[in-house]
Amino acid sequence: MKPSGAYHHGDLERALKTETVRLLATTEADAISLREVARNVGVDHRAAYRHFADRETLIADVAEDGYCALSAQLEAGLAKHAEEGAVHRLLQFARAYVQFSLKEPGYYRAMIRPRLVDKDRPADAGDAALAILEREVRKGIASGEFADDDVTELAVGLWSHLHGLASLIAGRRLYVKPSIAVAYTNRIFERSLRGLQQR
Repeated sequence: MKPSGAYHHGDLERALKTETVRLLATTEADAISLREVARNVGVDHRAAYRHFADRETLIADVAEDGYCALSAQLEAGLAKHAEEGAVHRLLQFARAYVQFSLKEPGYYRAMIRPRLVDKDRPADAGDAALAILEREVRKGIASGEFADDDVTELAVGLWSHLHGLASLIAGRRLYVKPSIAVAYTNRIFERSLRGLQQR
């Protein structure tokens, strides 16, 4: 039986993704099935397969949505600090990233899954998030705040550090009280930025 208000006609794809995000907030991806997601929104699993070939495709689409939401939050946060220097803006980037991982565990768990390799899929939204970081590093080099170096490698290094820190905190491998998680990230990430600064 379909739960009352589970989804509106024509919006089953969105309902399936919303339910997947809800499940991923407390469940590992490998423990979720497309049948379970379909059952939870009140449809036969065959209806779900009309939208998604399998669980991995569904989770990949959820990850895309997550990266789009993250990019929007990153850009909104950076827009509020348009007149600040590169270090300040990158610290804002780091804070927004960690806040997203804590507030959206369902999306974040999908986003840290291995990327779905499919020749028919375009570059994913994760590339757009990295491009924001590259842009900020490039600005820092142009302003003379950062030493001139390979922009992509610097950005990947920073992202790796930040992503690892966010994953440790979000996954509670590193216990940090939620009330101080952003301040903690600020201190740790600031040390990474020192390596980019001109000496």
